[in-house]
Amino acid sequence: MTAPASLHTLPPVAAGELEIVDLTSDPGGIVRGRLTARRRENRRLELAGWALGLELPVTEVEVRVGDALAAAAPVELDRPDVADSFPGVAGAGTSGFRLELQAHGDGESRLEVHAVLEDESREPLGRVLVRTGAGGDAAVA
Repeated sequence: MTAPASLHTLPPVAAGELEIVDLTSDPGGIVRGRLTARRRENRRLELAGWALGLELPVTEVEVRVGDALAAAAPVELDRPDVADSFPGVAGAGTSGFRLELQAHGDGESRLEVHAVLEDESREPLGRVLVRTGAGGDAAVA
């Protein structure tokens, strides 16, 4: 089992802006995948990557803040690189996803990202910690 990838790539930003404090891509046991996060204009956050179920297909990726569903996106974007790496796994060629969230509130929020399998079970895909400064918003929806 490989250690989860953790990124600390963005410097602190001005007050009111969205800051990505930490990103950990840590897929569960029956899911393979990769999660990336990118700061966008107007305190928006883009999450993208790929998710592939080894036993059941992944139908969507969802983002939760605590118990609240903040966003969801279908897993359907073309990923020929994943198809090349997982030639025997159904759905590998269309295992990509992308979604955007808008920051609301002030402070830090921990986003839990899960792959939703065909049977509606969920497997972890990763976590993102975001922060906004004074005058900004942290909870995302």
